[in-house]
Amino acid sequence: MPLSAHEFERRLIFYASPTLTKLKVACIYNLNDLDDLEECIQYYNELLNKKDIYLKVLKIKGRSMIYVYQKEKLNNLFNNHKFRAVLNNYHYPYQDIDSLINWLKIRMNSSEFPHEIGLFLGYPMTDVLGFIEGKEYLSVGYWKVYSHVKNCQHTFDKYHKCTHELCKRFNQGESVEQICRYV
Repeated sequence: MPLSAHEFERRLIFYASPTLTKLKVACIYNLNDLDDLEECIQYYNELLNKKDIYLKVLKIKGRSMIYVYQKEKLNNLFNNHKFRAVLNNYHYPYQDIDSLINWLKIRMNSSEFPHEIGLFLGYPMTDVLGFIEGKEYLSVGYWKVYSHVKNCQHTFDKYHKCTHELCKRFNQGESVEQICRYV
């Protein structure tokens, strides 16, 4: 296990619990560079890929962003013609999920912020489009909500409870492997 594993696990649990428990397609968070970041990523990919959970480091303007995602669910989302139509506006390639994520990384390192990132995080299409179009949002939680406020609030509550529960279990000594055993 990498030297920085405990700190890496702590942040993984705190920022990606809804994805680790398969409530949410993906999460992304900043992480200060650890000396053995690549080793941590490799270790947790070996552990979690069997459960269709993948971690990828996206170097964004000198920072490390950890993208945690369910590959199969993300692939299913991007096979939807509505998602493809939005991504076509930004010239995303359709070879595979990795090529889409790599193009997102390129977009994140460009001067124009990729507002379509919400699609990569599993946000509702109406909310992603509302954000892109600059509409007035109705609520804010894990993302800005432009429609279906009650449904989104219910989802936010589930994410919050999930994160609280997994953090509690982690603080009681359970590892990511133990926490994700039954997912």
